[in-house]
Amino acid sequence: ISGLPEDTPLLFYRKGYAKVQQYKKLQVYKALIDRKPSMILLAEIKDAHATSLSGSPFGSFLLLQDVSVETVKKFLAYITGHLRRKMVKTLDIVQPSPIFGPFPRLEAFQFFHLAHQDLNQHIDLRSNFESSLHSMEARKLKAAIKNGIECLEEDHAALPQAHQFIAECREQNGLKINISLDKLQALFKTFPDTYKIFSAYQGDQRLATTITCQVTPKIAYYYLPATAEASKHLSPMVPLLHHIASHYKLSGANTLDLGIASVEGKKQEGLFTFKERMGAIHTHKSTYRLQL
Repeated sequence: ISGLPEDTPLLFYRKGYAKVQQYKKLQVYKALIDRKPSMILLAEIKDAHATSLSGSPFGSFLLLQDVSVETVKKFLAYITGHLRRKMVKTLDIVQPSPIFGPFPRLEAFQFFHLAHQDLNQHIDLRSNFESSLHSMEARKLKAAIKNGIECLEEDHAALPQAHQFIAECREQNGLKINISLDKLQALFKTFPDTYKIFSAYQGDQRLATTITCQVTPKIAYYYLPATAEASKHLSPMVPLLHHIASHYKLSGANTLDLGIASVEGKKQEGLFTFKERMGAIHTHKSTYRLQL
C-alpha cells in the first residue's frame, strides 16, 4: 500500500484503512494528470480473482479530477494488462450508490457485465425526518419516550461490550459478525473522529447498538446495527436511528447511508421495509464483472 495516499475524499481509500484491513495482495493503481492523481483503483487478488474492494462497502474508480471516458478506458486497459500478467481471470468492481457522486458509470464500457445489483437505502438529512416516518414508526418513536428508552453516543472504551452485544444479536439470528474486535478497535484507533458507537438503553439494559462511520464530510454510514431479540417488542432501533440521524444532521452531514437491503441482488423484505418506513430512499449498488 506504499502508493496509497494518506488522505482521500473517501474513507475506504485511505492508507490507514487499508492497513487495518490487512489486505494480503492489494494492488494500488493510480492515474496521474500533470503529476497529480486523477484516479485510484484498489484491487485485492485472491487466487485468480480480483475484487475492488473486498472488505469495504464498495470499490470502483475514485475520481480525484474531471476525466474523460477515454482516459478511464486507457487506465482500465493498463489495469487489465497488469492483472493478466499476474494470471488473474476476473475482476469484480463494486460500484457505490449514486449518493457518493464522482464514479464513472461502468455500464458505458461494454466489456463489463452486471454480476448483480443490490438495493441500497439512505436517509436524506436535509429533509424533515419526522415527517418522512411511516405512521407506525412515528408511534414507536413516541412509545420509546414512554418506555424510558434513552439513546446516546458511547465512549470508545465501550467498544468491547458493544462488539460482544452485536455478535450475540447476530448469533441469535444464525449470523456471524463480519469484523473482529481487534480490527474494529484498530479502525477506531486509526480514525478516532470517524467511527462512533450509538446505543439505546432502558435503565442499565442495552437494547440496541449501531456502529457508524463518516465516509465523507457529508455522508455517514450506518454499520453493524443490532437489536437484542428480547427487546424487539420495544422497537429500540426506531429511536436509535432517529438519534443517529439527528446527530449527523447537526454535524453538517446531508446523508445517512443505511447500506444494502439485499444479498447478491436478492431483496431482504423485512430489512428493506423497516428502512423504508424510517423514511429511507432506495437506489442501486451494482457489481460489475470483467472476464480477463
